[in-house]
Amino acid sequence: MASIRSLTIGGVGATPSLDDVVRIAGGQPVVLDTNACDRIKKASPPPKAFQAEPAPAPGSDDASAAAAGLLPRQARAVVATKLLSLVNGSSGVRLQVCQYLAELLNSGVVPRLPAVETDAGLLSALADACHGAGASAATGDASAPGDAPGLSAAERAVLEGGASGSAGVACLAVAAARQLLALAPAVAALSIEAAGAPVKPFDTAVINAQGYKSAAAVADELRTLLEGSKRAGVRLRRRLRRSERLMRRLIRAMEWDA
Repeated sequence: MASIRSLTIGGVGATPSLDDVVRIAGGQPVVLDTNACDRIKKASPPPKAFQAEPAPAPGSDDASAAAAGLLPRQARAVVATKLLSLVNGSSGVRLQVCQYLAELLNSGVVPRLPAVETDAGLLSALADACHGAGASAATGDASAPGDAPGLSAAERAVLEGGASGSAGVACLAVAAARQLLALAPAVAALSIEAAGAPVKPFDTAVINAQGYKSAAAVADELRTLLEGSKRAGVRLRRRLRRSERLMRRLIRAMEWDA
């Protein structure tokens, strides 16, 4: 099986996109750009100045532990979104923390993140994972990465801040909505065929008269999908033929009476 190409993140001038998050959530491995690593090192405190906060005690967040967890794909999206926000190099978080998040994504092991209402509770669980705390979900034969880097109090504040939780899940929701919208013209075309509905309303002249550019694009796609269809408009033609026969009978009856 061919290996999946890694997505390089944090490059100079690179702008993270929704599609990047979706690809990472789907299992694409990541690699930190060397320039990003240099930026992170320069912005982080010197190693001797690092003071680790106490590791979270077991059961210290029972409320989050009792909550239902995000799906692995959603958890990966959250980790990816947080990592993408850290690689700009201005957060003050050590390089070891960013590398650990990347290792989590590449190992196939994601922390169990609670499906809570606020980003704070969700990202707090992600911060705990940087201490090696909390449950995790593995994919296939995946195994957890090496030693967790730990966090300082300042690093925890950075990891718990922002809206990476809702942003990561929202990326997946938007991607799913795109796929649904992409299917809409095909579903509409199949419905037109099933109902034998007329296609005249989708003619270029009719649509252009309405003045809506987006409607013209949809109508053009529907005409393409329905090109050569033997069912579209069938019921309308049958009704027209039936009406024509009735009119002829009526005319003959009127002529007979005359």
